[in-house]
Amino acid sequence: MKQSIYQYRSASRYLLDRVADMQTQDQRFSVRQWSKEMGFQTHSLISMVLQGKRNLTLKQVPYLSRGLKLSTPETLFFQGLIQVENAKTPEEKRWCELWVSELRPKSIQTIREVDEYAAIADWIHPALLALSDTAASFRNASEAAKALGLKDKTHEIAAAIARLESLSLLKKTPRGYYFATCNRMTTKDDVANAGAREYHRQAAALAAEKVEPTPITEREYQSMALAIPKDKLPLAKDLIRKFRTQFSAAMESTKADSVYQLNLHFFPLTNSKVETKGASHEISH
Repeated sequence: MKQSIYQYRSASRYLLDRVADMQTQDQRFSVRQWSKEMGFQTHSLISMVLQGKRNLTLKQVPYLSRGLKLSTPETLFFQGLIQVENAKTPEEKRWCELWVSELRPKSIQTIREVDEYAAIADWIHPALLALSDTAASFRNASEAAKALGLKDKTHEIAAAIARLESLSLLKKTPRGYYFATCNRMTTKDDVANAGAREYHRQAAALAAEKVEPTPITEREYQSMALAIPKDKLPLAKDLIRKFRTQFSAAMESTKADSVYQLNLHFFPLTNSKVETKGASHEISH
């Protein structure tokens, strides 16, 4: 789902998502170099904004407009978002929000729709929810990135945390640690969902990526090819769903200290009906 500045209600949040997207598209992306290209004397300002330690100001608009490749109308909207964030009185904020609403195209999708899609589509989101259920949890993107072995994706994780917070799926304890407000995210069974399809694609790729570096004592990969009659397909799907639910319930613990990914893939290998003797061919490792 393509990002549009008009979907946002926060300039800082838009900046964070764009930086995360640039990092995803180009692994060599650097906030330091990007800040230099925009004309900033140092990258510390942008870094502090991305960490939630500072707000943007109108003085930075010309530089960021160039770096984010915003059109003139988009720049005006971006400027309006900054003014909303920096409003000093409720009345000033209300007038700024009114101006921003007039600049926003009427047909644009809401940021919540974008967030809901991304939270389902990107595997990092459920991983963060699971990580928050461990005894250690995390207090910020840096700690989460270290725990998940994703130190080079800190901005992506920061954006994911902000997204989960906006959806009220992540909250903080008085001590500053994140905790999940739900047991799991899911979509309705058999409902066509682009976000769910993207998530399963990522999960499958992640499983393939982990085969070599993960010791056999730390993983369990099972796979088989079997011949079945088509009329047993509903039963097969029902058994898989029941196993997933039972497995999840059996693994739940208040003393969790690690995050694991479980993938169950069941799909046709043949394009048409093939006569077989009903044998299965299993590979376990």
